[in-house]
Amino acid sequence: MKFLWQFKTVQPILLTLWLVMPVWANNVFVGNQPFEGRAVGTGSEVRLSLLDLADALEVDTALVEGKGWVLGGFPVETFEDFGITWVKLRDLPQKLVRVVRSEELNTVDIYRKKDVASAPDDNWGADGALVYFYATWSPACQAMEETINVLERSRTIKLVRLNIEEPHSRNYRRYVRYFEGNRIPFFVVLNSEGRKITTFASFQSYAGLLDRLKKAFQE
Repeated sequence: MKFLWQFKTVQPILLTLWLVMPVWANNVFVGNQPFEGRAVGTGSEVRLSLLDLADALEVDTALVEGKGWVLGGFPVETFEDFGITWVKLRDLPQKLVRVVRSEELNTVDIYRKKDVASAPDDNWGADGALVYFYATWSPACQAMEETINVLERSRTIKLVRLNIEEPHSRNYRRYVRYFEGNRIPFFVVLNSEGRKITTFASFQSYAGLLDRLKKAFQE
């Protein structure tokens, strides 16, 4: 009886800790943005709060009589635990989302089908490279840090970072000849043979950067 009483006493504490824990060994991204909702588990057992996921995907969710939960208009298998409606990563509707895993980076990326054009396996730049000239003191470069990180994780195109404050680095010695003037951030797009395709400068949104890169390889 004493053991049961002690268990009931610590159970709420354990539950609270479990609910606030991040995904073990996985980083979850939705539409190239870190998932801010509740998520637990690893590998194929990753589970996400249905309501949090719906918010991140910007889709509606509803409980339909006779059909159960519907996510973005598609039925989805869910289960209740600790008063939360959960959906497993592997049970997400394939007609609504595409899931991209990276064992090397230990990440899970979830994309709505409308965002497929900007997803990692769109291999338009697989044989090229983007040289990114930056400086740590530049506000524009600081603002682009997450965009560059997401692009690097996607492995859509080889990314070469070049800190202009490190003239003795290998990348500096190899690529500095492509730098034009003193504008940063500065971008140089190279083809598979290492030849310059195009250049551009200043802050870029993620969508804007992808658009520039795609156009460079399509011309």
